[in-house]
Amino acid sequence: MEERIHLHKLIQYDIIKMKLINYQINNLKQSFELLTKSPFYLAFPIFIDIIFLLAIGFVGSIFTTKAIPYLQNLATIQTQATDASAMIAQQTQLASTLTHVILILLQIVLAVFILWIIFQGINWFLAVKCVKKKVNLKKYSLNFIVINIIWILLTAIIAKFFFEITLKNLLSTTPLVSQSLINIITILILIIILYFLFIGYAISYKYNLKDFLKNIFKTGVKDFKKIILAYITLIILFFIANYIVKLFSLSFASMIIAGIIILMPLITFSRIFIIKTIEKN
Repeated sequence: MEERIHLHKLIQYDIIKMKLINYQINNLKQSFELLTKSPFYLAFPIFIDIIFLLAIGFVGSIFTTKAIPYLQNLATIQTQATDASAMIAQQTQLASTLTHVILILLQIVLAVFILWIIFQGINWFLAVKCVKKKVNLKKYSLNFIVINIIWILLTAIIAKFFFEITLKNLLSTTPLVSQSLINIITILILIIILYFLFIGYAISYKYNLKDFLKNIFKTGVKDFKKIILAYITLIILFFIANYIVKLFSLSFASMIIAGIIILMPLITFSRIFIIKTIEKN
């Protein structure tokens, strides 16, 4: 009797597993068909992503130029002082320089965040349009901005916690908490944030702000198996694509061209695939 029950459970598990696999294969096929039928939704997002990367590079170069003098100043500050007055002067100089560096870093984060909302907001909107055709721009934009503000604040809190603990561990002869444990916990929390973030992007067209956040968690928990399998599928595809890019990366120019031809379309496809997966749930 026990053997029959065990066999029945195994058969049920295999059936569920096959259903999930077939579901993902069907989603992959439908996502690919959507892009082949509407090449605009493939070509234009690739163009937007290229502009986005160029914009980040431009912004990064501006702020790096601003930061270089302060970083050079940090390198020249003496680590030792001969008397109390020299030590106070040194600490004042160090604090002032660090403040400027931190302010520049915050400016970089803010600039990249704004660029992300603008360019990725456009591309996720196009991905939703490709799948759903009719989308309320106002509802989508509000939800997209709110979910991005939430994740950047959560990431900032986690980063603050991580660096404070790490700094205390470095300065202490006996670390308060195992650094390996802190690293693992931080990575796991960031993975969870990313898991729900992409769900938020995919359903940002669907709900009013009042119900939006609630449905992100509801969808993420209810359809965990389907969504996590979709994420794993995309991770495998990106590993394969990255390997192919490396094969063609004989020079910097060939690497860039291979990235545009292989990785950029996959990024666009990923948005469609995630939306298709969640849309059916």
